Amino acid sequence: MRVYALALLLLSAKANLAAADQAFQVQFEDDDRRGATLLRPQVDDEQVFPIRDTASAHKERVATIRFSTANSLMLVNATINGKQGAFIFDTGAISSLISFELAGIKANAPTMKQGKPSREYAGEASEVFVNIEFANQIIEHLKVFAGNVDGLTQRLGVKCDGLIGQDVLRRFQRVSFDYQAQTLTLIAEARATSSHSSSPNQERQPSSGNLRKLNFTVHDGHYILNDTELERVSENSVEFSTLDQAYTVRVAFLETVLVSKGEPLDSHNKDLLRRWSESIPLVAHILKQQDPIGSLKPLVYILISPKDRDGLQVREQLTLLWSAEPADKMMVGRTGFGPSMHLSEELIDVQYRGLGIPADHLIGKIMLQILYIHDAGQWITLGSFVIASKPNGDYEFYIVPRSVLDQIVIEAPEGMEQ
Repeated sequence: MRVYALALLLLSAKANLAAADQAFQVQFEDDDRRGATLLRPQVDDEQVFPIRDTASAHKERVATIRFSTANSLMLVNATINGKQGAFIFDTGAISSLISFELAGIKANAPTMKQGKPSREYAGEASEVFVNIEFANQIIEHLKVFAGNVDGLTQRLGVKCDGLIGQDVLRRFQRVSFDYQAQTLTLIAEARATSSHSSSPNQERQPSSGNLRKLNFTVHDGHYILNDTELERVSENSVEFSTLDQAYTVRVAFLETVLVSKGEPLDSHNKDLLRRWSESIPLVAHILKQQDPIGSLKPLVYILISPKDRDGLQVREQLTLLWSAEPADKMMVGRTGFGPSMHLSEELIDVQYRGLGIPADHLIGKIMLQILYIHDAGQWITLGSFVIASKPNGDYEFYIVPRSVLDQIVIEAPEGMEQ
């Protein structure tokens, strides 16, 4: 069985791109408020990111929902003002769209501002404010579009009440897909709650995922983590092993392909992209979104040892270190876990950055990715990258040495139940 995972970062095209050599500083206050300051690089001044010790500074809520497909598009359920409907899951739509019926207004209300939420929608729509419940998130007084969705229903052949777009998806830190199970897993930051209020049945994160110390600098194109300059990956694959060498996983890097409207920008990649879309469902889904600009890069995780071990799982922890998008300022330094992914056979992870509106470049970001492996009730730290996604669509991967990784991650004395 192949398993597919997708890190979707929903981006805005209105970013003021920062220089590649900008340094920056992230500070965490006692009340866990976060702030970021962009600073010009100075040869003699080192800028750092201190992340304080804590066992519970970052908590996430994980919601898994079912989806169906119609005419190659994904449909999900959401509740609008207390009424449930079926919606196209559209990562390329800047704004969500709901039917006039769910909005509780008459068609073409003359007093409302007109607009167009998505390329999937051919007509005009009116701006309205609604309450939306989606994937256990309640979003109050959200401005969306309301319009006639009969054309969407005709196109799909099933009843459709609109689109769920980026205005809703931005409330989540990460989205992943399981096409065989037909589920979406969405991760959002937990609301502040008492430490005694968590449900005993709630899925528990790897306890080793608590970050202890993280000092990161960028200077003259060099990435420095905890006073150690990171080595850029120059080969087609790397291998990660646990500290006791009991588990080894090879990560193979496939080509980076720039796309626009579902087609490769370089015609030489046409056959390659066709093969990927036929064998990797998430690539097919990305191409169907027809983003005006995007960059995708599949990574293949291969279990080297132990051989023939059933039940192994891999999980990713992502921390945003820097973004050229000003709207991401409050997300810098925040960390989140992806869903558990089976490693019994081949596991394919698709790195993708895309924009839903025309632009001549993407948004630069720098992420810390830590990989964990789960076996016999224990989560064990496997390895780590720093991933830099460039405005031109390139990806750069930097290996975090084991000695540095051990400084960053707090290992639990005992394994945590999944």
